[in-house]
Amino acid sequence: MYLPGALQIGVDYGLFWRLTPKKLEPFLKAYESKQKEQLEFINIAGWVNGMYAGYSLGAAFGENVQYPEKPVQIFRSEEEIQENTDWEAEYFSAYAAMFNKQFEEKGGTSSCSDVNIPQKP
Repeated sequence: MYLPGALQIGVDYGLFWRLTPKKLEPFLKAYESKQKEQLEFINIAGWVNGMYAGYSLGAAFGENVQYPEKPVQIFRSEEEIQENTDWEAEYFSAYAAMFNKQFEEKGGTSSCSDVNIPQKP
């Protein structure tokens, strides 16, 4: 890597002359990671913008479509995560109970494909 490239990725001029090319690699990897993160952010922002544009077009030209009054929740809240975790625990308990019941009814021989699993509401 030459000086202009090193300066572009944020390596100080004085530091550049004290580093070997091998020691410059972490700086380059960090820069590439930061660039990738920024591109992902731009991509998500564009997607959200398109989603709101779709809402506005639907509200303008659709009959039963309303533009959201509040920002759309992109990330789940801690409460929603906890509710989902609680449901998964109940689901697993029900699955285990059904499996054990069917296992006992068949005299101790069963396969997992024979168990009927309830669907998430």
